[in-house]
Amino acid sequence: GGYNGSNSIPLVTEYCLDTNQWVQSAHYPHLPSRIQQADPVKIKGGVHVVGGWVVVDRKLSLRPTSIITCEIKPENGEKLKTWRADILPSPPNIVIGACNLFGSVAVAGGWKDGKCVSDVFVLDLESLEWLRLPSLKTTCCAPSLVVFKHNLLVFGGSNLQRSYISQKLEI
Repeated sequence: GGYNGSNSIPLVTEYCLDTNQWVQSAHYPHLPSRIQQADPVKIKGGVHVVGGWVVVDRKLSLRPTSIITCEIKPENGEKLKTWRADILPSPPNIVIGACNLFGSVAVAGGWKDGKCVSDVFVLDLESLEWLRLPSLKTTCCAPSLVVFKHNLLVFGGSNLQRSYISQKLEI
């Protein structure tokens, strides 16, 4: 995904180590919908694109976006990759940060009801339900997340009072 100056776009690009160049992905098709500011999360051989928002004709659409999953299926001895938006339930908020949390999808922050929020959720991949974790200490939209030494680290993001915040949640 991304933004071309007036619209969100569904492109998937990849960096080719052999040629030292960015190219349109030969391994993954375009996303099935336009999206920007989304986080890819790799779990169990699949890639899940989580969060983000959509801009069409320079107008921001803050609507919930589905988790877009790239399934890898064997076909005739080759791997066939297709994107689907109906495998996992949509996250509770939009404009979130996301990462792999021990084989589950974790999301933090985001936008809901016209404001930034401090919510933290984990998607239980068995029940396909979002489970609430303790809230962040401050609100933020579009943070970056990573798991490091049994901690979920939340970097950056923005809110109306403060930008470039960093928080740690013990897990």
